[in-house]
Amino acid sequence: MTSDLRTAASTAGEQLRTALVDQLQAGGHVRTLAVETAPHTALRHPFVPDASLADAYADAPVSIECDIDGTPISCTAQPGPS
Repeated sequence: MTSDLRTAASTAGEQLRTALVDQLQAGGHVRTLAVETAPHTALRHPFVPDASLADAYADAPVSIECDIDGTPISCTAQPGPS
């Protein structure tokens, strides 16, 4: 990956993380600075390498393993309450 692509991906990831925090704040789910900064310091996308950046930072669980029929059997936690 070239440095330009890396920078673009980083910028897109930061925008998605900020949007996620904004969404969680709007829902009243962010009450401390630690929770507000967590998505910016504990990156989610490296743990879901098959997901798009948009899916990694959506307020939804991400399937990380499926059974032989394609039924999800393992997923990440949803960032906000369901």
